Amino acid sequence: MDALSDLPPAAEVIANNVDLITQILLFLPAKSLIRFKSVSKQWLSLLSDTRFATEHSCRNPRPSISGFFLGRKYANQSCKCVSLQGDPTGPSLNYLHRIGFVYRSQIVHSCNGLLLCEYSQVLCNVYIDRYLVCNPTTRTYTVIPEPEPGMFSSGCIALLAFDPLKSPRYKVVFLGLYPYVENPYVQIDIYCSESASWKQIRAPCRSLIHPVFCSGVIYWLGYENVVSGFDVDSAKMIEMKKPLKIHSVDRIKYFGECGGRLILFQTRNRSAMAFDILETDNDYCCWIVKCRVSLGPLQSVSPQLESEYCKSVLCVLKGETEKDFALVLTFPEKTIYYNLKCNSWNVLRDDSALGSCDSAFPYVESLYPL
Repeated sequence: MDALSDLPPAAEVIANNVDLITQILLFLPAKSLIRFKSVSKQWLSLLSDTRFATEHSCRNPRPSISGFFLGRKYANQSCKCVSLQGDPTGPSLNYLHRIGFVYRSQIVHSCNGLLLCEYSQVLCNVYIDRYLVCNPTTRTYTVIPEPEPGMFSSGCIALLAFDPLKSPRYKVVFLGLYPYVENPYVQIDIYCSESASWKQIRAPCRSLIHPVFCSGVIYWLGYENVVSGFDVDSAKMIEMKKPLKIHSVDRIKYFGECGGRLILFQTRNRSAMAFDILETDNDYCCWIVKCRVSLGPLQSVSPQLESEYCKSVLCVLKGETEKDFALVLTFPEKTIYYNLKCNSWNVLRDDSALGSCDSAFPYVESLYPL
């Protein structure tokens, strides 16, 4: 029997008003809506509709991060999701084995609730590398179709471009650098989910370091440490109003996206005990120093804090204020979540038996249909 059948008459009238119920449910978090599918057949039908799921994603384009998928690159083991709210039953990617004959799978990139994964299949004793996009909240996935001959190779960099504020569709972008030719270039192969088609772009390029997707554009450190950009929607290289330059690549601890802006962690000297957090201005013309961070308070976490390799920044989150940041840091035996504003931390994962974690992919709850 449906849970709605015992409601009083007035409440039942409201419950049966599909338009009203739809507007109410659109404001609820994705995880709650998945549970609400068991309320009634009507709600199951509504919440399973791809139109509702798409509209919910567009109305909630920036849900708060619930946790991280932590793991090791190139390791034959699945990333495990660790909740920031202490939820012991986080989402799992084990359902991806429904593909069949999967030898290895790993997360390559995460973007607004979706994950881009690379996996290897064994078919007729031959290993074939493929890509898929999945939604761990709804436990759905879609395999990226094989590209045409001459497109991306296994050594390329793959990124997922998905911004519900701009488009309800996603794109998968593969970047490959060809530096040892007379005219060096970057080859960019794009798969569009809306048209299920591929497009290839080539642009002059001498170096391709730390590519990151930010507000519809893929940025990377190029020749002479100048930031270059590629607009995913227009499929064109963008001209920066003013060269956005990095002074010294060897002092960069982190280059990525945070709160819709490019963000950079840079040390002032060879010691990495302290570093500056810089952020781009509104026009992406210059770097603005937001705050200075010292890792001194974390010496109790690891006795090897002084070693350079112990302080890799895996991910950065931004809070409500300008200087409110939280970091995911990896140590030889621990991965921690460090809140700069509160000067507090908690252990996300004990790596003593698993080996040091070297990747952290943010997880947000989303109903986006695949």
